[in-house]
Amino acid sequence: MSTLYQSLVVIVSINDTFMILILPLQPDVAARWAQAVTGSETCAATFRREEVDGDALLMMGFDDLRSHLAFTFGPAKKLHLAIEQLKVFREQKYGTP
Repeated sequence: MSTLYQSLVVIVSINDTFMILILPLQPDVAARWAQAVTGSETCAATFRREEVDGDALLMMGFDDLRSHLAFTFGPAKKLHLAIEQLKVFREQKYGTP
């Protein structure tokens, strides 16, 4: 399995809780991250069921979250914003979008 980027340590604040993420994310870590972002175990369960890892996560857009994963608007917006922030961290570290 190839990854889109090298390992990257990111410290993220989600709802006043700090998480340390080491990218690339394994599916279970991505699921826990999704739960922290949304406060929803249902979102985490969907990430696990769909085997969303760090590579897949960074390829997701808002439409993927709404259409393919069938998240409601609120959780989809929260996840989309958080994914975009992870992309910015990656770009700052490696200079590639």
